[in-house]
Amino acid sequence: MNKLMLAAAAATLAAATPAAASDYFYFENGNKLLRACDGDAYAKGFCLGYVTGISDALNGFRQVNNLPRCTERMVTTGQARDVVLKYLKDHPEQRHRPAAGLAMTAIVEGFCPSTATTGWGAQ
Repeated sequence: MNKLMLAAAAATLAAATPAAASDYFYFENGNKLLRACDGDAYAKGFCLGYVTGISDALNGFRQVNNLPRCTERMVTTGQARDVVLKYLKDHPEQRHRPAAGLAMTAIVEGFCPSTATTGWGAQ
């Protein structure tokens, strides 16, 4: 039974795959993230967790590639959320784009502006 369920799930995922390789799939966009960050306590918790995950992923990428940390150890998750929220509010023309990329851009521009133009803060 488990193999049958696994096969059905795999078939469903394969059918949901975008037709063109140039199509990107993402769960959240900037509009949805902005609503979460400005929402009720549950939504704000989602926002904080999302931004924390993006920040950790960014710093993990930098560590694996022997680059200096983007955010200092004393930067709080609340600060990172505030930077992302400000970026989303200041750039309404971009909010239809994937939230992960927007959040990453906000963090790089906010905390390591000297490397902001090279993507993910890479030097």
